[in-house]
Parts: sequence; C-alpha cells; structure tokens
Amino acid sequence: MEITLINPLSHAELIVNPIGLQIIEKSCKDAEIKTKIVDLSNDFLRENRMYDSDTVSWLKSKIDKIDSTIVGISVMNASFPWVIKIAEILKQNNPEVKIILGGPHITALKEKIFSQTDNLIEFLVVYEGEVVIQELICFISEPSKKMLPNNVYWYNDGIIKYSEIKYSPASFETVKDTDFNNYLDADTVGVEVGRGCPFRCYYCSSHEINGGRIEYRNVNEILKESQKIYELLHTHNNEKKLVAFTHDNFLSNRAKFKEFVNLKKKLGYNFTYACLGRIDAVDDIVIDELMDSRCVSVFFGIETGSQRMQTIIRKNLRLDKKIHEKVKKLIFNNMVVEMNFIIGFPEETYKDFLSTIELASELSSIGYKAIVDYSYITPEPGSDLEKKTKKENYLMVKGSKFYSDLKNAEINPETLNVECCNHLYTIKNNDYDIINIEKATKKYFELLRLFFVSVKIMHDLIKSPYKDIFEALKVKKCLVSFLEDFILKNEKTLHNIGKELILYEICRYKKNKDMLNSGYVEFEYPIQDIFKEIILYNSEIKDVLDYERNKTTVIFR
Repeated sequence: MEITLINPLSHAELIVNPIGLQIIEKSCKDAEIKTKIVDLSNDFLRENRMYDSDTVSWLKSKIDKIDSTIVGISVMNASFPWVIKIAEILKQNNPEVKIILGGPHITALKEKIFSQTDNLIEFLVVYEGEVVIQELICFISEPSKKMLPNNVYWYNDGIIKYSEIKYSPASFETVKDTDFNNYLDADTVGVEVGRGCPFRCYYCSSHEINGGRIEYRNVNEILKESQKIYELLHTHNNEKKLVAFTHDNFLSNRAKFKEFVNLKKKLGYNFTYACLGRIDAVDDIVIDELMDSRCVSVFFGIETGSQRMQTIIRKNLRLDKKIHEKVKKLIFNNMVVEMNFIIGFPEETYKDFLSTIELASELSSIGYKAIVDYSYITPEPGSDLEKKTKKENYLMVKGSKFYSDLKNAEINPETLNVECCNHLYTIKNNDYDIINIEKATKKYFELLRLFFVSVKIMHDLIKSPYKDIFEALKVKKCLVSFLEDFILKNEKTLHNIGKELILYEICRYKKNKDMLNSGYVEFEYPIQDIFKEIILYNSEIKDVLDYERNKTTVIFR
C-alpha cells in the first residue's frame, strides 16, 4: 500500500514545514505504508514562482509525476481553489485514483464539501487525521472486507456514507520522531506542542474543529524534538532559523509552561524558539521564564482596541496599560512581539475601528521589535459569526492578495463557492465602508511597520494624533507622497534632523522597492547613527535632536 500526500498552493509568502502532513506521513510509515509528500506550496516559493498564466501548467507538471492510486490533500480555506484544480488534474491522469481531503477546513465544513467537488473527491477525514489514516487506507484497499473508519465521509455513487463522527483525541505518540530533514530551509520550523482551544471567540472556528478541548503534548518530547531540530539547523548553517511552537495556547497552562522551562534548563537544551499565546496569560513571572528559556519571539492576537468589541467578540481582553507594560518588558528582554488586529466586525462602529488604530499605533511605538499587523474579518466556517451572517452580507475583497493571485493565475474568484472560499470575503458593516477602510488600513499598517521613526516624529514631535495620521493617509495613493507632503506642510516647525530621518526612511523604502534612482544620498547629519540610536536603543526623538551637523553620504545597497 502507498499514498502520496500533497501540500497544495496556499498563497503563502514564507517557507514553512507542513507539520500536519508530516505527522500523517509518520503515522503511515509506522504502519509500513509507503508514503511521500509532494510539497507544492513550498516548492512554489523555492523556485521563486509568481502567480501568473503559467501557474496551472506548473502545477500540472508537478501532479503528472504522481502515480499513487491513493492521494491525500491537506486543506485550508486559502488553498481550496487549488485543491480542486489538483483533484481535476489527478482525475484526468487517472480516473481511478482515490482522493482524500483533510485538515481544518474539511473539519469545519464536513460533508458540505462534496457539493463543491463535482464527483472528484471520494473521502473526507475530519478531526485528527493521524488517528484514522491507517484504517482508511486499508479500507480503500479492501472496502468489502473492512469497516469504514470513524470520522470519515465517503462519497460513493452519489451517496454520502459515514460511520460515527465525533472528536477523537490527538495521537501524540505518532508525532514522535517526525522527519524534518526536508524543511531545514524553512523560515520557521513548526513543532507540534498541543492542540485545541477552550475559548469561544465568536469569529473563530478552533472550538468547533477541536471539539472544545485543549490537549498538550508530553513536555519531554517537545524539548527533545526542538533541540534535535535546532542542532540540525546549526549543522546546515541556518542558525537564524526558528523553532516555532504551533499551539495558540502554549502559555495558558501555567503548570505545563513551568514544567517546560524547568526541564529545558535541567537538560541543558539551548534551542531558541517562537511561540503563540494570549497576552492575558503573561505576567512578570512568565516574561522572566520566556527569557530564561530562550524565547525570541511571541505572537499575541489582540484583535480590537475597543473594550466594547472585546466583549462582543468574546475575546475578553482587558485593554488597560498593563498590555503596553507587558510588551515593553518583553522587548526590553530582547524578544520580538508580534500582534494582530482584526477590522470589520459587523457590530463595529467607526469609533471602535479608530480605537483599534489607536491601540495598534501605541503598541507599535513601544519599540522597533513591536510588530503590528491586521486582517479583515472573514466568515470562517464553523464560527458563531459565520452561522449568524447572511450570505447577502458577504463582500468580496478585490484588493486582497488571494484575489489578485487567483486572477493572475487566470482563475476567476467570482465563480468560486462563497462558503468554501470565505477568505476572499469580508462582511458588510452598517457604520462604515469596510472595503475602502480596509484599503486605507493596509497602507496605515505598512506605514507603522516600514516607517517606524517617521510615525514617531509625526506623533511625538509634531503631536499629530494617530487617528489624524490615519485620516490624512486615507486619501493618499502612496506612502512616499504622504510623507513628502507631511514634510512640506510642517517645514517651519519640523526639526532638520526629523526631516532627514523621514527622508532616510523614504530612501530605504524606495531601495527595497527598486525605486531609488541613485544608491548615493547626501545628508546634513550622521543620519545612520541617529537612526540606529532610535532603533537599537529605543531613544526618544526629542533626545536625538542635539546631534551636530556632519555631512554624510549614505550608500543604499
């Protein structure tokens, strides 16, 4: 018996190991089932491909090499259009091939998927795939002699058959000794540390997908695997790559995290890592433990800067200054802090939205290592929000990367199923135009990320409120013209060093975008030294204005 597992295109921008498929592969090999992974998502990036008119041909050239009679494909919402395209090519090459779909998107939508697959798909696996994959392959090989496993839907001659559908706990024993050798070039190497979420945020389907349970892997196994990967990365001269723990609630179980920290120290393991968590699970003790255990990056979902919306969406974070203090302490201990916000909740007012802009800006200003980003709300299948939202209130976001990638690859997003491709949509807001505000928000968060010093000058030196900066940027087409206009409008009050710092960031931006006419730019001050003082030592703008003039030529390579 053999199976080919496919990691489909997903519009990813970074190489990341497909940990779910790796675990499925391990489960199959434990049962002596010949298994291989065809990693289309990462191969696309490794080959420096762009989504264009040749993408489908490229896809076909990869799929044509598959000769297995059983193929499993992992499905996320962004990958669904490509999964259908892959299935079409597989069936054209071999009408007898049996195709299995699994992953979070399949668990959320279950048998509804069959209505959109045009007889291409035979089997759907819901919940934890490593638990049933061995039995399912045996069933496919001898359907008359075997029972259909639990948590599997079978589309057979137009009839959907299934046995018992209920959540089965993850098989963490299967995770042991997962093979990572093919992913040492990944930007982050994901390690399975646990699954599930006990919280009920109304925009999220995690509670539905994991049966409302939270499970943690054995700490000793996490540590052994992480150290092994870390040493492999160093062997291959990838010291800057990260081990990344894939559990949303890694920090929520204090006893487990304490065990992790103490045992890591006892075993003398020196790997660095990134993790995710809720910011309300962090206090001074946890910050010290993160530092002591060599954590270098933490991600938090803040979601909204409105206390009213925190209650409505059931995130229930308390938005007081303690959040700022925690971020500051984490950065002071040399950790990157990434935070995400969501805009466009249907109950959100424009005032609520501006509160999110305010909080995101405040947190970003704490330090260069405080990185904020955003996403627009989507009707995620299985979430309470999706269940209560009428389809006529779905709005396609034509400015999204998902939309443009599909159009460039000559796939029409307008023809795709709304429910299966929810990532292409946001939800109508009765208080403001979410489509136009999303476009402005994209520019604003790019400003926060790429013009950190310029924003500090606008807010701290010129005393422009963040909401006024947002409103001014909203009517501009590009960041550079916005900043150049700002310099002109504030020529009389803007200190020369402030002006040159903004121009320096503009040059850096233009160089990265291949927009800079010359690589040599003259400044009146030692601008790189001033910039580094702000970035590296978190100096306030007012404290760097006493530098003496010293003409400097900066080479932008």
